[in-house]
Amino acid sequence: MTSYTTNWILLLLLSAIWGGAFTLNKFALEAYSPEVLVTGRLLIASIVLLGFVLTVFKKINIDLSNWRYYFFMSIVGIVAPFLLISYGQIGIDSSLAGILMSTMPISTLILSHFFLNDENMTKKKLIGFLVAFTGIIILIMPDKNIIENNIIDGIYSELMVISGAILYSFAAVYGKRFKITNPLNASTGVILYSSAI
Repeated sequence: MTSYTTNWILLLLLSAIWGGAFTLNKFALEAYSPEVLVTGRLLIASIVLLGFVLTVFKKINIDLSNWRYYFFMSIVGIVAPFLLISYGQIGIDSSLAGILMSTMPISTLILSHFFLNDENMTKKKLIGFLVAFTGIIILIMPDKNIIENNIIDGIYSELMVISGAILYSFAAVYGKRFKITNPLNASTGVILYSSAI
């Protein structure tokens, strides 16, 4: 199997896992508060990641001099978006939450233009932005829940999910600008900080 095929399979697998998380979140929110749900997710992630790191590498190597990176990525890239999206999902369907999350690559494109030297806006990127933004509007429009009884609650929920997506974008741009050379150490440190928070 070529690396091209492998990459496509991994991308499809990631999409299925990530997309399925919204449905599972919606079920979990019927029994747990957003805080309990986010804490549970992060504790499970920490245990799995630590188990993996200890099994494969036999040691945990987190450079505490990078605490600012871990702290920022934990708050902006994990804890705050997880909470915002979970609170937002209380008021909207998981399918709409998934659609609203597609604002993340759009906001990443804009933020990259301003904060990364090698990611300037080009004509092709601008066209891509306009097409993507139009696509999101088309996908959201048939959802009549927005214009039914509780319009304010619906809008608040949607704005919370969009805010979570934008925070993911900030974290992605920050992560590229202030990159830690070992991605496994970075992931482990960020997940552990997030769990503690």
